[in-house]
Amino acid sequence: MNYRNGKKSTNQKKKKSTNHSSSDEDDEYKKAAAAGPRRQATVNVSYKEDDDLKTDSDDLVEVLGEDVPAPEEDEFETLEKVMESRIGRKRGSVTTVYAIEADGDPNLNFNPNKEAGDIQYLIKWKNWAHIHNTWETEDTLKLQNVKGMKKLDNFKKKDTEKKRW
Repeated sequence: MNYRNGKKSTNQKKKKSTNHSSSDEDDEYKKAAAAGPRRQATVNVSYKEDDDLKTDSDDLVEVLGEDVPAPEEDEFETLEKVMESRIGRKRGSVTTVYAIEADGDPNLNFNPNKEAGDIQYLIKWKNWAHIHNTWETEDTLKLQNVKGMKKLDNFKKKDTEKKRW
């Protein structure tokens, strides 16, 4: 008898029978399961660029003054939503939430009966958090050439409908 892994074992091998009984198959399955899961062979993958596919300087496009493409759509600020409207002082200061907290609200103590004011719209900007919402007049939005002015038009129509009711 030989001692292997702390267990007695015999060097006698089982003779394979041509008749496969289910108990023999069960025994083989149990032995394989006891041995643990088999590892798959690893395959080395190279992420280096093939010499044939390297970029030559001829493949690069030079961009000079007039050949500069038009700005992409994302380069312009876009209205995501018009939140509300108010009559406020003619703008001149920044009206984001954090600017108002730091510098004070420019429309604090504003009385539309005593001072001339503009209709301002609270704008939620696309791809910006709500903390960056600003109060804008229609003129300032047009001057900034923002996208999504149709949303402002729809808000104004909806607002006039509410007031009519």
